[in-house]
Amino acid sequence: MSGNSPNRAAGSHVPEVSVIIPAYNVADYIGEALDSVFRQTFMDYEAIVVNDGSPDTHRLEEVLQPYCDRIIYIVQENKGLSGARNTAIKTASGKYVALLDADDIWEPDYLSTQLDYLHQHPECDLVSCNARFFGDETYGGQEFMSVFPSRGPVTLESLVTRRCNLFVSVTARRDVILQAGLFDEGLRSCEDYDMWLRLAASGARMSYHDKVLVHYRRRESSLSADPVWMAENNLKVLEKMQRNFSESSTEWKLLEQQRKKKQAEASYWNGRKAFAQGDTTAALNYFRKAAEFLRTPKLWAFIVFLRLMPGLMLKVFQLKKRFQSR
Repeated sequence: MSGNSPNRAAGSHVPEVSVIIPAYNVADYIGEALDSVFRQTFMDYEAIVVNDGSPDTHRLEEVLQPYCDRIIYIVQENKGLSGARNTAIKTASGKYVALLDADDIWEPDYLSTQLDYLHQHPECDLVSCNARFFGDETYGGQEFMSVFPSRGPVTLESLVTRRCNLFVSVTARRDVILQAGLFDEGLRSCEDYDMWLRLAASGARMSYHDKVLVHYRRRESSLSADPVWMAENNLKVLEKMQRNFSESSTEWKLLEQQRKKKQAEASYWNGRKAFAQGDTTAALNYFRKAAEFLRTPKLWAFIVFLRLMPGLMLKVFQLKKRFQSR
């Protein structure tokens, strides 16, 4: 199975929407994702799969073989999720692009619902939907909007403060994503959040609704399941956005407040990681940094007990962990 950019014949049909599917180590899941695409009630689409230098290419291409006449398949050197999405978006011919991660699954009415929304709201450039978690004990069965709620209009301020949280499987006008400069290939995580912030800052109009249209697979091995990784990459996005504003501006001050909060969260999760590894000295340092901003009584109490009785706290933690694993 060869992968390269498609050669579209002059005068060939241009689909209304292009489905964007990056592929990296997803041979076990991508068949389900593609089946969900081909079950859509809305049929005017093209599906673009980008093999982003995946180490499981042989297995991936075996899985993709039955779909080869229904997808545009592109192979490239590894550029990360942003790079894979960008390649697909630049290749796309649709007026709209719909993002689908290769381990997620769409409901049959995903495209029809998303496009109906955009047709009924011509002022809207991007629409997000609700999703249901599966494959993870922490959030399994819960809705995305129950865990990460959204309230009010989508603005730079509501995105920065997390009053609004857009689920990644969005449908958007392709030209708006292109005008924003595509996804930042320098980011290996939180690239979607970076895009939403840039779109909001540029005046693009975004919205959401609460209908569950996606089954969102959470995997323990994924980077998004690592709270330290996510907090640190969130920090990178906020610091990057800050550089667009002067320190005296309302936007910079808003971003600075959120940056401090995320820095504290990163310290907290690093503290938990150090504690789990038995390094109580490092854990104390991280927890103290976190407490300077978070200031929760529970955290301060934990710091006091950890400082006075580090050995006992560690034994209690290890016993609790052993009990939970039974």
